[in-house]
Amino acid sequence: MKFVSLKLILTSLQKKANPTVSTINPDAAPINTDLEIQVLGDQLLPEINNKCKIGDEITIAYYEDYNTVNCTIPNLNVEGTMPVYLYVSNDDSWLQAGLLKYYKQPVIDSFNPTSGSLRGGYDVYLYGSGFFNDTNTNINQMCCQFGATNFPLPTARFINDTTVACENPKNILAQNSLKVNITYAQNGINFIQ
Repeated sequence: MKFVSLKLILTSLQKKANPTVSTINPDAAPINTDLEIQVLGDQLLPEINNKCKIGDEITIAYYEDYNTVNCTIPNLNVEGTMPVYLYVSNDDSWLQAGLLKYYKQPVIDSFNPTSGSLRGGYDVYLYGSGFFNDTNTNINQMCCQFGATNFPLPTARFINDTTVACENPKNILAQNSLKVNITYAQNGINFIQ
């Protein structure tokens, strides 16, 4: 008897749920990349929000919590912007969560300065091609990483399509000398060197 009551309660909650979506994160992905994005919203339930649609392609949604559903995005080899939708089975509809920009990964040719103080606090300029400043981005997702770890990651500042500036973090390690790799991510996730 208790099992039937619980099933009725769950069915009733599903029918009353009114899921809303607010954004996606990240909202940009390199072409030819396997990636999961987050659809963020409210009243998201695994029983009624179980698939996503990116452009015209339907993908599986993975429930994380009441406010987050993860969607696998299609691995595309063409640049462009596609709408992202979350399916709501209790009223057989799709909610638009945002726009996903597919882009060619930028190329880094050089950086300057090539050495500096461990105390940091100055800009390191990355030179190359394919950098972009996405004005549709909800959050500045461009970031740089100096060495293997340093959190929070410093944000990158867009200068133009051939230059970005990264602030070297202050006091990354208390050593006399240190050689670090500098990596960059246009979307905050997919780093290049």
